[in-house]
This record gives sequence, C-alpha cells and structure tokens, in this order.
Amino acid sequence: MRRLIWMMIVSAVTATLFACGDNSSVNNPTPSGTLLAVGYDGAPDPANARGGVPATNEYLVFFDTAKLAPYVGQRVVGLRICYADYSGNPATLPYVVKLYGDSGVLSTPGAELFSQSTTFSKGWNDVMLASPVTITSTTKLWAAFQVNMTGVWPLSFDNLARVPDVHFARYSPFTGVALIEGSPNNLNVRLLLQP
Repeated sequence: MRRLIWMMIVSAVTATLFACGDNSSVNNPTPSGTLLAVGYDGAPDPANARGGVPATNEYLVFFDTAKLAPYVGQRVVGLRICYADYSGNPATLPYVVKLYGDSGVLSTPGAELFSQSTTFSKGWNDVMLASPVTITSTTKLWAAFQVNMTGVWPLSFDNLARVPDVHFARYSPFTGVALIEGSPNNLNVRLLLQP
C-alpha cells in the first residue's frame, strides 16, 4: 500500500528541468588521480525533478556484485549526487550522505560505512569518504542520501528507463527494509572510484 501511495505521489509531483551540470562541489579533499563515476543513470539532459512530499526521506541506490565486478581491486572514495536544478528549489539544500554495506537480506541495507551532513548546491555534488572502501568480488554497496523534501523538488532522475531493483526509498527512522522507489527513471547517484 505504501508503495502504491508513493508511486501516486511521485506521479503527481514530477517536473522537467534543465540539465544537471557537472559543476561539482567537493565537500572533502579529492584524492589525487583520475576518478571514475559509476552509476545506473544516464546523462540527465534534461533531468527530471521530483519531491514536494512534506517529509525527510532516504533514497538509496544498490550496487550489487555484478555491477561492481569490473572494478574489483579499485577503491570507492566518494559519492556523486545531483541536487535537481529546478527553478523553484533554493540555491543550496542540506543533505545527509551515506554509504551502507549489504545485510544479505533482500532490499535491506547493512551496516553504515559512512555518514556526513553537508549542504549541496544545484547540480552534481561530490562527497569524499573519510576511509575508502576497496571493492572485492563479494562487495555490495548502498549509496544513499537523506533530504527534507518539504516545499522543494531535490530528487534528480535521468530520462532513461529505470534499471529494475536498484532504486529504493526509506522513511523515518531509516532502518530495515527499503521500498522500491516508484519513479520510471534512474536516480542520479554515482560511486566515485579510484584505481
């Protein structure tokens, strides 16, 4: 029932935006060398914004072993998240960025590996991890953020068909099973990797 209600809310609060530019703001020092951004999303040009729900929610993107297999031995050093460049949004907005391990239980994130409160500017924002996570053949990760959507439309999605079973949402108190996020597109959330 909650999923159906969520899908109805998402359908009611969708707007088309201008592109989510690559003007990343870095919230921790960037490691030296080239970083690779890995995600399920395509270029959000134009991106879609969603929000307006009067609540703080958590949005998660699941990276399974198949998605991470080409990157075994590389390190996750940060997360890249797009704050929707919607004209009605404020220039900056508080976020809590998180990285979870996997619990081994379907649709349920595991232990919190990283959490940082930060403020995003419209467009792409990078948050660097305090301690990188090395990808192994069994690594599964959940990239996540929490944001208060009261009166704003911060969620940024691409225009491609959604990859199934990787986009999720949770509601306060942000524990336990995550619900499938009801959007028809992919959240603009990426892992930043360094060889």
